[in-house]
Amino acid sequence: MPYAGRTGLYQPGDTAAAILAPEWDVGYKIRALLLDDGTLEINYYEWRTSVTDGRIVQVFEIDPAGYSSASARSYDSIKLLVKKVYIDSTIAGLVI
Repeated sequence: MPYAGRTGLYQPGDTAAAILAPEWDVGYKIRALLLDDGTLEINYYEWRTSVTDGRIVQVFEIDPAGYSSASARSYDSIKLLVKKVYIDSTIAGLVI
């Protein structure tokens, strides 16, 4: 079964990614991805994609207009789960 605009079929180990990446979450967006190793990866891709090849646990869209406070960020609720942050070069030219 293809998922997230991919043309290949997913294997049983890909089930979580298939569930986390439904067709309607498409388009280039700034996303914060919480990975299973505690990494918060921030990137700008068309799909929910981890460039560090981590297993995605939760996905948060980041508002390019910014936030009024740190607690207003969509991903603020997981801050105690974050062990490291990876900011991908795909957001280099974007304002966040």
